Amino acid sequence: MTRRRTFTAQFKAQAVLDVLSGQKSAADICRDHQLKPQVVSGWKTDFVNHAAQVFAPAETRSQEQQRIAELERLVGRPALELEILKKSYRQLEVSVETKRALVQQLAAEYPTVLLCATVELPRSTYYDQGQAGEAETTLKARRKTLAGR
Repeated sequence: MTRRRTFTAQFKAQAVLDVLSGQKSAADICRDHQLKPQVVSGWKTDFVNHAAQVFAPAETRSQEQQRIAELERLVGRPALELEILKKSYRQLEVSVETKRALVQQLAAEYPTVLLCATVELPRSTYYDQGQAGEAETTLKARRKTLAGR
């Protein structure tokens, strides 16, 4: 069983334009590309039937395309607003303590993972409430003294 050939839209358009312009006959196209006359005739019919769409205004787009465009606008606006807010937030140079307090305040309504990502606070920093043990405090003090030398 032979595999069915597929042709690009550009190839079909060029073949139909060759026939319509008189550069080649339909028989020549069929012979050159080993096509059946019905195939070229179908392409020609489709081409002629849809030619008016090339000059149609944007308002005549299909309802699906209009709905897709509307949904893309609806999704795009909040994404753009979020990007603006994040850039503005970064320029405020908010302290880690303020970020942690903000996440704690909103944690009842939103997932902690999402809040930490939004305010650019590592979750490990959020969960480490600064309650260092005695050994850790001693270690930090020792590092400071060594760094001071």
